[in-house]
Formats: sequence, structure tokens, C-alpha cells
Amino acid sequence: MGCWANAYIGLPYADHGRDRTGCDCWGLVRMVYADRLGVDLPSLAGAYIAANDRGSVARLIADERMDTGWHEVGPGSEQPLDLVLLRIGGEPCHVGVVVESGLMLHLLKGTNAATERYTGPMWNRRIDSLWRWCPRSG
Repeated sequence: MGCWANAYIGLPYADHGRDRTGCDCWGLVRMVYADRLGVDLPSLAGAYIAANDRGSVARLIADERMDTGWHEVGPGSEQPLDLVLLRIGGEPCHVGVVVESGLMLHLLKGTNAATERYTGPMWNRRIDSLWRWCPRSG
């Protein structure tokens, strides 16, 4: 497993959290991208506070995907630090970070950050898409 992921395993879940004292799945992504890539992704915490259902969260995620820095990658082309967008309750409202092919770092409500197989029985049929941060220069 990518040893960088060990720095995040065990971080506690906190609704709308954005730091090591507690975070949600997007807060975890933000920390990883800031630490590993020097990329300051938008917090979206205020928007998530107003999002009261999975559909609202899915719309926020869809809006973020439209950012010029995100590019969809095909299954089997993912690399470490790509994002796995997952459906819960039929809506794409959960995100994990690829550690290595088939393995993601993620955080669900009521748990601590952990690695899990996104190709395993729990998540395989819930994969919505895979995304890579690749900002346009200029």
C-alpha cells in the first residue's frame, strides 16, 4: 500500500470537518491534495452544511467536477491520488482517494479514515466515475 496513506488512517469523522481533528470524505480529500500535491481545493463546507440530503451533496460534487482541473479517467487507468466517486442511495455523494489500483482511502460517517477495496463487493457496483486533478496551464 502507498505509505503516504498511513498518515491519514484513523482520522475521525466529523460532519463538515476540514482538518485532522475530524473531517468528512471531502475534508479528507482536501487534506490529501494539500499535503501530497500542494493543491488547495475549495472547502465547500458552507455549501455542505446547507445540503440536507444525498441529492444536494451529489449536485455539489457535480459542480466541483466541472472545475477546469478535473478530468475523468476510465476504469483501469486510475493512478494513486485519483478520486473515486461513489454512489450511496443511488446518488454520487461519496469520494475516496486512490492509494493503488483497486484500493482507496476514504471516510464514512461514524467511522475513522481507512483503506478499502473499491473493487470489492461493497463498492464495485457503486462506482460512479474516476477523476484526476490535472489543471490547465496558463
